[in-house]
Parts: sequence; structure tokens; C-alpha cells
Amino acid sequence: IMNSQVSNLDTLAQDDINGATAIYGTGPAYNLIPDAPVLMDLSARGTTYTGNNVLIGGFIVQGSQPVKLVVRCLAFSLASYGISNALGDSVIYLYDANNNLIASNDDWFTSSDAETISSYHRDPPNSIESALLVTLNPGNYTAIVKSYSDSQQAATAGVALFEVYDLRKSASRLGNVSARGQVGTGNNILIGGLIVGGSTPKPVVVRALGPTLTRFGVTGVLADPYLELRDGNGNLVEANNDWQQSPEAAIISADGKAPSNTKESAMARTLSPGNYTALVRGVGGTTGTALVEVYDESASP
Repeated sequence: IMNSQVSNLDTLAQDDINGATAIYGTGPAYNLIPDAPVLMDLSARGTTYTGNNVLIGGFIVQGSQPVKLVVRCLAFSLASYGISNALGDSVIYLYDANNNLIASNDDWFTSSDAETISSYHRDPPNSIESALLVTLNPGNYTAIVKSYSDSQQAATAGVALFEVYDLRKSASRLGNVSARGQVGTGNNILIGGLIVGGSTPKPVVVRALGPTLTRFGVTGVLADPYLELRDGNGNLVEANNDWQQSPEAAIISADGKAPSNTKESAMARTLSPGNYTALVRGVGGTTGTALVEVYDESASP
């Protein structure tokens, strides 16, 4: 069913039927994504507002060959996971390091790559969510997640999830992902996610920045970020307030990943294969704009 609002076949709209037929009617062959000792999936969840206060994701492609990725945004379907203020209709824009627009998408099933995205099991749950299939050269990229708006529909605010999937079509890899967004209180925090593939542990550095963002013209930053890293079962791997208090502070500095402000957070861990979540809050319930980052510290291909 294309539209997660639909609860039974009697209420299926014709556009849902047309969309499902167009994508699944030909029976796309499912493609397997090879398991590999890389960061297979990198994601970030946060609140995207209107104007400039949107959710911004960044990532770096490392290596010498192009990579094939699925970049997507989930929003409407987050309500089924208990997110009461999920963004409704989302749009995703992908830019290169020179701020040139590479691709954009509103409703994923309208993309010419919809069938291929589906064949990798990366089709969003809802038809008004966004997804892109792209082949990118090594370099830096930025994804911006916004609310859809036009002359008849005003932009709204809400929680969205930005994701990047490496389809493992070359030896190059995702070496870093970051997300900039608003950190509120309660459940309205900034969350980063990663999946370590393969069968061997992987060294990573995870950071949460706030004051440093003022150097780039960002106002209303989170003054004192607090960072937690949890495994796929929700168990705490490590927590950090001020990065210099971390037991891995020397490693973080040696890797060139020391935050410029002592109030910012960082940790260096070697993670076993599996799923992990990085959560960014404000110390004492403070709020503001923050940046969560994950770096792959293994040798670049």
C-alpha cells in the first residue's frame, strides 16, 4: 500500500493503485547489498522548521571511484513509530561542495529511479516521502530536508529522518556523515544513526558541536552539547559532556578531530558490527542548533 494512511482496500485511492502498479507491477528483481566492513547506513533525525532552520545532512565520499547511494527522507511514516510531531510532506535536495543542485525529489514514486530504489528495499513507507538514487564522485555533499510548499500549501515544521545508504557498487565508501538541526527538550533532540557492516570492529569518532557553529554564521547555537552513544539494544556505550574529559581525548586529538570548544563533546570508539545511535541534548535542558558527526577512522580506500 503506497499511502500509510490507508487502512483497508476499500479506501484505496486511484493514485495509490496507479503508483503501486507502476513500481511493483513489473516485479523488479531484488538486489542484495553486499555486507562489508564499512558504514553501511548513516542517518540523522531532527526537527526541520521553516526558513533557514531546516534539517541539513552532510556526507563525504572517500576513495577514488564513484559510489552508488540511496539518499532519502522519511517524515510522514514516523508517526507510526510514536513521533507525534512528524513532518507531513517532505522534499529533499542534494548539493555538491560548490552548492550546485545535483538532484531533488518530493514524492519518491514519481522518480524515474523508483523501481530501482524499491529493488534495494530502500523505498520509503509512504508515497509522499522522498528518495534519490545517485552515483557520486568522491567529495563532499549536502542534503537539505524541507517541508513541501506551494501557492496552496504552506510549509510546516516537524520531525524528519535523513538517511544515506551505500549500495556497495565500488571500493569507495561513506567516510563521514553529519547533521545540523535544532536541539529541543524531551524527545525533540538531534539523533544520528549508523550501521557498521562486515565482521570486524571499526574505529569511529563521534562528535557533537555547538559553539563552533558561530564561526560559520549560525546563530542560536547549543552552548553546551551532551552526547550519548547507544547500541542497537539501547545500552549506553559511552556518554560525554566536555570532550577533554573523555578517556579517548588523546586519540581524538591525534586523529585531528578535537572540537575547537572545550564545551563540545566527542568520543573515539571501536565498534563491533551492528546498529548504533548518537543522541545530542543540551546540558541542563538548554536548546539551540547543533551538529552531530560520525567519522570512519579506518584507512581510507
